[in-house]
Amino acid sequence: MNKLLPLAVLILSIYLAACTGKKPGAEQGKLTYSVDSFKLATAGCTGDSCANANFYFPVFAGKDVKGLNQFVAQLLSAPYMDTVETDYKSVGKSFIADFEKEKAEGDFGWGWQLDRTVKVDTVLPKFITLHLTEYMYAGGAHPNSYDSYSHVELANNKPIYLKDFLTNGDTAKLWEIADKQFRKNFKLKDKENLEEAGFFFTDGVFSLSNNVFFSKKGVVFHYNNYEIRSYAEGPYDLEIPYTSLDSVFKKEWLQ
Repeated sequence: MNKLLPLAVLILSIYLAACTGKKPGAEQGKLTYSVDSFKLATAGCTGDSCANANFYFPVFAGKDVKGLNQFVAQLLSAPYMDTVETDYKSVGKSFIADFEKEKAEGDFGWGWQLDRTVKVDTVLPKFITLHLTEYMYAGGAHPNSYDSYSHVELANNKPIYLKDFLTNGDTAKLWEIADKQFRKNFKLKDKENLEEAGFFFTDGVFSLSNNVFFSKKGVVFHYNNYEIRSYAEGPYDLEIPYTSLDSVFKKEWLQ
C-alpha cells in the first residue's frame, strides 16, 4: 500500500490563516482549514484554585464542508461525566459551573482543567482522519485523558467505521492477525490467558479496538488508559504492518 499523503497543503493553510487573520479559501482538489478555539475560565480567579475549559478545533473552508465542520463540533460536544449537554460551549459552561458549586461548598485545593482538541491526523484522497484528545482533571487522585480517531468520507462527509475498511466487513481474519501481533509484541504464548498475563481483556481473550488510525507503516489500534491495562502503564498502540493486511483491508481506501 502507498504511504500516506503529506499534509503540506493543510500546514500551509494554517500558516496563511495565522498571517492574515482570515480563514483560507478552498482550492480545487485541496482541503483547507484554519484553527479556532473556545475558552472559558472561572471569573476573576487567580492562582491554582481555578477552573478552565478549552476547546481547539479546525474550521474547514470552501465548498461542501458544512458537514465536516458539524462533525468536528459533534466530536467536541460529548458530555463530560453525567451531564446532558449537546454542544461544546454548554459542556464548558457546565464544567465551570460544577467547579464553582463544589468550591462554594467547602475547602478546595487544586483547580479543574478540561482541554479538548481536534486535529487533522491524516488526509487521503477518499477520507480524512480526525484526532480528538481530551485531558480532564475534576478532583481525585489524578487527571484522565484519552484519544479517539474518527474517519470521514470526503465525498459525502459521512463517518467511516472499521468494518467499512474491511473486505466484506469481516473482522474475524483481522482479529486473528491482531491477536498474533499483540502476543508477539508482549512475548506471550498463542493460547496464554491475557487476563492472567496482566491485561484487562474480558475472559482473557484478545479484543480489537475500534479506535483506529493509519501510520506510514501500518494500521494502528489505539487502547486508552484503563482499557487493557492499568493507568500507570498508560495507553497502548498496536501497530500491524500493511504487508500483513493485504487480504483484509480494502486497498482502494488507503491509496
